[in-house]
Amino acid sequence: EISATEKMRVFNGYTVKTLNDSEAYFSLDDTKAVKLGANTEIKIKKSWFSNKIAVVSGELFFNVTKPLDSNETLEISTPTMSMGIRGTSGCVSVNDEGAKAQIYTGKVEGTRYGKKVYINAGEQVIATTGLQLSKLKNDGSEIPSMALREIINDDKLVNEIKEKTELNVDNFVEQEKINSLKEQEINKKKVEELELSLEIAGKEKAENKKSSTVNRSVTGKSSGGSKSSTPQLTWEIAKAWVEEKSSSDARLEDFVKFASGY
Repeated sequence: EISATEKMRVFNGYTVKTLNDSEAYFSLDDTKAVKLGANTEIKIKKSWFSNKIAVVSGELFFNVTKPLDSNETLEISTPTMSMGIRGTSGCVSVNDEGAKAQIYTGKVEGTRYGKKVYINAGEQVIATTGLQLSKLKNDGSEIPSMALREIINDDKLVNEIKEKTELNVDNFVEQEKINSLKEQEINKKKVEELELSLEIAGKEKAENKKSSTVNRSVTGKSSGGSKSSTPQLTWEIAKAWVEEKSSSDARLEDFVKFASGY
């Protein structure tokens, strides 16, 4: 791992992650910028005139202020969909349910398993079992708070959205506060659910260990042979894992995988 520093270069093959309450900006050049929201992971694939950003999880805001040259490409992909970006602004979100792409200015072509869909300004497409296209609610309630902040702080973007869409940009300042609080509550709930699952798993492990000890005492037998080199999962180790992952989108399956090594 490399700690991020201002103006550092990011090369082909790099993976970039943000944690809780953190964001990161990347400038591809003077006309192409992307922003990672909190708890986001992306992978960079770059060649001479080709840029590809694979969003593994989290939220990515992008703003391409000048259409790409004919020999340039910028592709943003998710596990369930990919998009070719030319002169567009929008946001891509990836979670356990699938991927979502919202377009605020311009137009993009989305693809899933060969099926194409065109997304215009003021629309979004949800990619789960298929591609579902719909208009964004004009109050901004469906737009992530980190994207709303980028919009309301960019006068040029505000004017273009007002001109090309039915979105009520004047409501975005208040809506950003509402969406931010909702997102904080969702993250807090995820952490609480993980901690509860960990507590239950710890109790079950303790009961199983107790039961195993009683059975060996009753039969008067032991496992024998050489002592296992596999370390024992203790409450301290498990608690440390939860504290480390509390700022990410870790799920119960992630903990089960971690615990299986003990």
